[in-house]
Amino acid sequence: AQIETLLQSTPYASLNAEFDKLKGKKLHDVPWHLPFGGVSSIKKMADHLKFSKEYDISYDQLSGVAHSTAFFKQVAVKNEQITFEPVRELVGVDTHFRSVAAYCLQTYRMVLGHYRHAEIEAFDRKYRDEWRSRFMGIKSVVNTEPIIISM
Repeated sequence: AQIETLLQSTPYASLNAEFDKLKGKKLHDVPWHLPFGGVSSIKKMADHLKFSKEYDISYDQLSGVAHSTAFFKQVAVKNEQITFEPVRELVGVDTHFRSVAAYCLQTYRMVLGHYRHAEIEAFDRKYRDEWRSRFMGIKSVVNTEPIIISM
């Protein structure tokens, strides 16, 4: 009820109406990014914003790992043996986490630079003094034995 009241309030009513119009008789809401230029995917949004390279480096690779579509990392055939690594195994999660954190920090810093430039120095200091050692101190995960099937 609180959310619905907020969505009907002056700053959000027209946007909420646009979402309702796009939803039509479907059971689920349309993706949050659809009303903003009709971009139908994160990839197309990245292309439109000229961040295609960033998409290819981070989102596409991490999405494959997160959604278990990067199966080439889990299945290997060699010397008449098939090796299965656990799906969604955690090896490399430290690197992925650091990459995601770096993109989040970079994005937040860009927003500060655009809207609140005077706060960048304090943000950089906070990162250097408190957050950097935490991100760099994340431990690596050691994988358990894979399942090997001989043919």
